[in-house]
Amino acid sequence: MERSHALTPFSLGLDLLRATELGLGRLPARTPAGPRLQGRVGKDTIEVRAEVPGSGPDDLELVLEGATLHLALLGKPDPDSGERAAAHRAHLNLPFRVDAEAVEATFRHGLLEVVLHRLKPERRAITVQLAE
Repeated sequence: MERSHALTPFSLGLDLLRATELGLGRLPARTPAGPRLQGRVGKDTIEVRAEVPGSGPDDLELVLEGATLHLALLGKPDPDSGERAAAHRAHLNLPFRVDAEAVEATFRHGLLEVVLHRLKPERRAITVQLAE
């Protein structure tokens, strides 16, 4: 039986990898499950957790691009080039803009925790000049 979820800022508790990367249905039979993502949206923060047992912080690539958080779990290095391609990717569309300078990411015992803080709009007075 297929489960269908609408991705809203308040439904981030579902398995975000399935919802954002692979569509709103069942995983294909041959695709191994990637990191299990869960999230919670607060008034001014977004908390994301990724379970990546058997991996370390060097196996993860985390990028904030505009209002999207990209997470890649890197595979084994290519024997020829030494480069590591992403074995799994997840893309999370954030419900509000976040401060890229205030992102907190910690990793411990196979669990990545990311806290993103809402970007506070800059407020300043603007002087109005008389046009001649």
